Amino acid sequence: MSVTVLFAVIGCGDPRSNPLQMDADAGADGSGSDGLPGASGGAPAQTGGVSGTGGTSGGSGGRSGTGGASASGGSSSGGASTGGVGGAAPATGGAPGATGGNIGTGGMGTGGVVNTGGHGPSATGGTVSSGGVGTGGAINTGGHGPSATGGTAGTGGLAGTGGKGGTGGTGTGTGTGGAPADPCLNNGGCNVNATCAPATGGRTCTCKTGYSGDGMTCNDTNECLSANGGCDTNAVCTNTVGSRTCACATGYTGNGLTCTVIPPPAPISIWKFEKQTNPNTILDSAGSNPGTVVTGNDISTPPNATSPIYVADRNGVANGALRLDGVASSNWVLIPSSSSLNAPWTNNAITVTFWVRMKTVPPSGGATLFDRGGNADPAPVELSFFNGNPYLSVKNASVEPNAAMPTATWTFLAGVYDGTNLVLYVNGNVASSFPNAGIQMTSGTQPAAIGAVRNTSGPYSTGFIDGDIDEVRLYGAGLTAPQIKTVMQQ
Repeated sequence: MSVTVLFAVIGCGDPRSNPLQMDADAGADGSGSDGLPGASGGAPAQTGGVSGTGGTSGGSGGRSGTGGASASGGSSSGGASTGGVGGAAPATGGAPGATGGNIGTGGMGTGGVVNTGGHGPSATGGTVSSGGVGTGGAINTGGHGPSATGGTAGTGGLAGTGGKGGTGGTGTGTGTGGAPADPCLNNGGCNVNATCAPATGGRTCTCKTGYSGDGMTCNDTNECLSANGGCDTNAVCTNTVGSRTCACATGYTGNGLTCTVIPPPAPISIWKFEKQTNPNTILDSAGSNPGTVVTGNDISTPPNATSPIYVADRNGVANGALRLDGVASSNWVLIPSSSSLNAPWTNNAITVTFWVRMKTVPPSGGATLFDRGGNADPAPVELSFFNGNPYLSVKNASVEPNAAMPTATWTFLAGVYDGTNLVLYVNGNVASSFPNAGIQMTSGTQPAAIGAVRNTSGPYSTGFIDGDIDEVRLYGAGLTAPQIKTVMQQ
């Protein structure tokens, strides 16, 4: 189908005299004076035909032509005009569409060249007929001057019956100055046992103290495997998740990082065998249980006192130790029974310590260092040598290490029963033990003997020793291993 388009040049006149133009909204103005009006729009399209095309503007700066009315099913487009120098008036919107026709499109005016970067207001959409929608005019385009602020959006046309206003313009832009994202948000993807720290270009992950790894994977470190975990050398280090605990060992006190020996309790008696003004008396320097050097092995004849023989002690101090040569003279030390001497049996715990330098050790049989009860009391205690080895017995329990007793050298021996365990020490170290011995010591009435076993049947005393003794101690408690070493060093 053909379409006839009319062109006309109008030098002046009022566009409001045209009824079609009065139904459409005015186009946007450019800066400067108005130019000449544009030509009239094309003829209406036939039923189902293509919409007419608006006429080209006449003289410089003319207004746009008026769009043709669309026939049933057709649409007409508003004519566009080019603004003249100094800024032409924008084109007017298209004519209202026919009943049931497509929407008329508002004409678009292009602003003239701007003197100073100005920008005219947007065109106004045309009035819409019943059921039609008017589209707002486009925003004028600025001239060639400096950039102006973005144009005002077009205003939607006035709605007819059921009509819809034109759509306003949309502004776009780029925001600036936003805060950067936190690389350690949610710990930055590091392991739960790691610390996240922002760094150039991202973040770093470092395993926390007590863990090792690359920060993404962190495994528990067993601190106890190195330098006892920083605990005291006398503490027990226990590894825990991410850390460790330190607890002082048995016999020590402190916070685990620093541990000191729990001091031994006061002894009941200490026999140092230092020569006194009365050389026949063996002084008890800690209690009230002095002894006497005696001789004799016949039960029918009480032992007789004899002159002690003193020798240099383990530190080389003259007359600081006692010589017992019971093998030749049957001499030994008798200590009468007393309530204080009975305290270990009352407490069900005992410790006896000795410094001894043996001249000879019988390869078989026994040689006794300390005895109380012999074969008379129900719970005798004996620290001795048996078949050449150190030997400890309390009541019916005994321990005997497989270690021959040396001769001609000072040796420290300690026998301990703490109410549960029976332990024999040699030079401060455990030589043999009987855990959970379960002994119940019963108070006795017999005196104590140093250097022999006191019997009430058969020979009065046997098991004499051949050697030197120094500083014998008796405690009414079972000393711990650290306390035994403390006593040894005193």
